[in-house]
Amino acid sequence: MALTTIRNSGLAAGVAEWTALTAVTTNGASSYTVSGIPSGVTEVLIIGCGVHRNTSTNRATIQLGDSGGLETTGYNHTVSYTAAGTYYINTNQSIAGAQTMFYNAEYNFRCHCFNTTGNEWNIDVRTFSEAGSSYEMVQTMVRKSLSAELDRVALVDLNGTNFDGGTLRVYYR
Repeated sequence: MALTTIRNSGLAAGVAEWTALTAVTTNGASSYTVSGIPSGVTEVLIIGCGVHRNTSTNRATIQLGDSGGLETTGYNHTVSYTAAGTYYINTNQSIAGAQTMFYNAEYNFRCHCFNTTGNEWNIDVRTFSEAGSSYEMVQTMVRKSLSAELDRVALVDLNGTNFDGGTLRVYYR
């Protein structure tokens, strides 16, 4: 079916608009969970602006969850990134979430989650950091099966270190 009808909103017929949840300031805790994602959602967009980690070890990730809580296993993914002008690709790995950030720096990221079928999700993360005189870009692609229907997402520092700046915003449709 061709999408040829344009509504007054400027969206083609059949295209859903995004609903925004309340923005969260990421300062003073090692994880931030945003719940209240309703049944039937097929896309979730998580935006991090100026999110800062004050540690030089481990990583920060996005975790998906359902009525049983956040899921910390089964995030099969590949990460590619640049650091100091060099491009790297990590081998497939499984960590406790979709990787968004590396070390002590301020990051901006977009995490786009797509429901493919049932409780199966594809996650695409794009991250940019301007850390002093160097720049980093991180790209992560993840496939994740949930045990039930998605109703929450979280930004989690796997090191347990508190985030110390920035804003997290979640949209869904």
